[in-house]
Amino acid sequence: MQETVLNRIQIQRKLVKGEVLKLDSHFDLLPVRKYRDYCGITSFRCNVDSDGPLAVKVLLYDSACSETVVDSPDFEAGENVVAGFCIEALEDCTVYSMYITCQAEPKEINLALCICTYHLEDAVRDKVAKVGDLAEIYITDNGQSLGDVPGAHVFPSPNYGGSSGFTNSLVEAAKNPVITHFILNDDDADLDPEVLFRTKAFLSLCQKDVCICGSMIDADDRCSIVESGSRFEGTEILPFDKDCNITNLEDNVKMERPKDIQYGGWWYFVLSRSAFEETGLPLPLFIKMDDVEYGCRINREKITLVGVSVFHRDFASKYSPVNYYYYIRNLLVTGCVSGKIEKHHLDEIISKIYLEIACYRYSNAEMMILAVKDFLKGPEHVFNQYKEGMIKPLTPVKIIPLWDFIETPIAKPAGFSFRKYTMNGALLPSKGKVRRKIGDMQTSDFYRVGEVLYEIDDESGFLADKSLLSSISLTVKTKTIGRTLGRDFDRLSKQYVLYNETYTNSL
Repeated sequence: MQETVLNRIQIQRKLVKGEVLKLDSHFDLLPVRKYRDYCGITSFRCNVDSDGPLAVKVLLYDSACSETVVDSPDFEAGENVVAGFCIEALEDCTVYSMYITCQAEPKEINLALCICTYHLEDAVRDKVAKVGDLAEIYITDNGQSLGDVPGAHVFPSPNYGGSSGFTNSLVEAAKNPVITHFILNDDDADLDPEVLFRTKAFLSLCQKDVCICGSMIDADDRCSIVESGSRFEGTEILPFDKDCNITNLEDNVKMERPKDIQYGGWWYFVLSRSAFEETGLPLPLFIKMDDVEYGCRINREKITLVGVSVFHRDFASKYSPVNYYYYIRNLLVTGCVSGKIEKHHLDEIISKIYLEIACYRYSNAEMMILAVKDFLKGPEHVFNQYKEGMIKPLTPVKIIPLWDFIETPIAKPAGFSFRKYTMNGALLPSKGKVRRKIGDMQTSDFYRVGEVLYEIDDESGFLADKSLLSSISLTVKTKTIGRTLGRDFDRLSKQYVLYNETYTNSL
């Protein structure tokens, strides 16, 4: 047995005599239950580097968040979920760092960090400089603008999309026979080296072949979880632990509960070489739903670990009508190949288009209708579209500063039936202007409203003007395409399953 380091926490803080430092937030906690259940490790030691005497206590928390205090740096996991730590200065001193160890025989783990980038040169170079000694780095450069990056393997490519770029990085990394695990990591995800260290430590002791789904923390609200593993059911994406607060102990314990995760986002997703070789390649979906499709297909248990997380901007900040095209097209494709979308779910998909129309987001609705039309052309068309580059929006949206828009009083909302038969008031005279978050889709908020400003970020939003002509035209198109989708879905679903095997079994 040897002493194995599981995590490292940089502290660098001066304490006066009697001062207590409590470490029990997201990046301080140790997931002792996961180490017990997946690695067979039950005994741990807390080590603190300082220039003076300290008293160290271990704070163990069970699933009900009940606390057990251990007055020793050595502790047992027991039936607890996470461990936090408490340091008291016995004299004035400086605490430099803390790390947790166990006695174990780790196996060799070699990580490949697989990145796809498009004109984010500075972010990628900074990432490589930070984490390069912890993993081999393979970058597919879809912008062909990155050039050589010391410490990384760079592969210039036409812009064939994120899924194709990640696939290329996976394939190139797999050529290195010493690589044991691959990590799919978005170019704009802020990745701390300690996350890689903890990933490698856990995998070196893990007795099961699992996938690790890194949690996504909102880069604009650095205490808020966006997603910590997710499920795909019917036509809905169901993220775990959304809005959990990483500074809240109860929320962190909640995040460590057993979860039936189906996939993890590619901001940080870890899979083994055997899982990659068994599963094959991701489908060439360009963007959107590629991580859903691939994760659902990987036949491995998927877990999260407290402290294995990245900072990434929420998806609302990347608004474009084009995203709605890829979301609907790839939702249908992923539903077919995974068997999760059946014919009775189609009305839900069409309803998503009607909702965009009711909220005056006509550009989004146009792109969603086009997405269904392209899906209906069949798998050979869809799976080769990536060669043509990113699709262009049919109608551009108007982006304006938030301060250029002034709200005015709106009409009192009518009952649902009346709003439905007046196309949410599109058939009636306009009244008022409102400002809403981009995720606000309560149709009653937009009844008879003349203009809506949807916030994209803290500075700008896109303007949606009510148009009776657009409302009627897009409603008719949606109804027509919905009938065609219902008629042809069963036949097309079988074709997509068949072509899925062709496009993913190319290792």
